[in-house]
Amino acid sequence: MLVVKSVFSFFGVKFIGLLKSVIKSNREDIIEYVPGVNAIEPKDLPSYLQETDVSNVMHRPTDKAFKDVKRTDFILCNTVEELELDPILALQEKQPFYAIGPVFPSGGPSPTIPNGSTPSLMSDIDEIALGLSLSKVNFIWVLRQAVSYEEPYVLPIGFEEEVKDRGLIVTRTNLIDITNRKLIVGGWKIGVNISDRSSLTRIDVLEKINRLIKGKSSDELKMETMKVRQTLNSALAGNGSSGQNLSVFNANVKAKISR
Repeated sequence: MLVVKSVFSFFGVKFIGLLKSVIKSNREDIIEYVPGVNAIEPKDLPSYLQETDVSNVMHRPTDKAFKDVKRTDFILCNTVEELELDPILALQEKQPFYAIGPVFPSGGPSPTIPNGSTPSLMSDIDEIALGLSLSKVNFIWVLRQAVSYEEPYVLPIGFEEEVKDRGLIVTRTNLIDITNRKLIVGGWKIGVNISDRSSLTRIDVLEKINRLIKGKSSDELKMETMKVRQTLNSALAGNGSSGQNLSVFNANVKAKISR
């Protein structure tokens, strides 16, 4: 049995061979050949999948998972059917796949705010920090130490002192999940993309922070967030989709064992 955190991440594993061909050739054309998934631009892929070196440490567990997928009997996914219906239906045509989320550790969901995908350059960390400094807003910033770095993130000199009365900076390595830009921004519309360019600037960060907390965009994001929250609550209700899917999974496992 294979357990994954989102349908989108599972597709990244399932079709890693196709994605690698895009990465190696530095192609910029839209990825339209993954069943059940809307068109993806290469920039929407997780940062480690945008690297041309596909032999690095971040790719190894993905390659292993790709091999495991081929021989698994059941796939449990920590997602909600209503949020990723099209890719789930496409997967169910190939393998037994069950959306049973959202499932959190026994302590409950983390109250912190992740920074999204792992920044690929230390300079990005500097620009995010300086953008937060310019914004003058109150914030929580969770820095995830990537496996490719041997040392913790080094913030700009004086930054922590400058924001100590309005910012909380937390370093963690065990976040429940790393948010996916394509889903959060393009699919569910509950976040903003911090930059569309290859390089990130503090002005990008400042503009997106202002968009998040002010004006029409802020109101729209709040409304979409409430819709997603309601969908999650409905899935976890007594007759919700996640409970029903888990019951079907249990029945199918028992049937397979009894053969």
